[in-house]
Amino acid sequence: MIQNNELYLEIGKLLLLITMIIIGVSILYWYLKRRFPADDTLDTSFPFYFTHFEPKDGLELQTPFWASIFIPIILFICTGIFAWSGSTPDLSAQGFITFLLISQLPIGLLALAIPLAVLTGRIHGTKQTALQIEKANVQIENTEKQILETQQKNKTDLYLAHYKHFSEHLVALEAKWKNTVNGSK
Repeated sequence: MIQNNELYLEIGKLLLLITMIIIGVSILYWYLKRRFPADDTLDTSFPFYFTHFEPKDGLELQTPFWASIFIPIILFICTGIFAWSGSTPDLSAQGFITFLLISQLPIGLLALAIPLAVLTGRIHGTKQTALQIEKANVQIENTEKQILETQQKNKTDLYLAHYKHFSEHLVALEAKWKNTVNGSK
């Protein structure tokens, strides 16, 4: 009977942990959504909001970046509460060793914040680079169009200048011919 009670207590702790994590992530979602509102054109559903990067904005305005920092902190606090329950602070060397032993999971979850933040930073940088490449390609296409239009205009101007010169030359030849014909009579 005692084992069943302990099992129920552990299940209750686990359910409380899951509830605290859900509440913590929900509060984070609410806070980030109010702090960094998305465009009206974007889907702001829960999973999309935590995974979408906007390459036009800086990293500090990216929800996934802040989620990658705060979710491990929330997990650290939630799992730490259960890991540290029933323990008393002991500032001796043995107390520190005991603290490290019982805090392996919470500290491990907290340590996830650094690689996750770096990963989200690199993903955001990749999206920004892709946007820059896309913009550069558009600029190249526009420049090529301008070059073609300029070449066509230059050909047209050259043709018109040649036609004008040729017409003036013909008028001059006609005048010279008339002068020659009129002068020989």
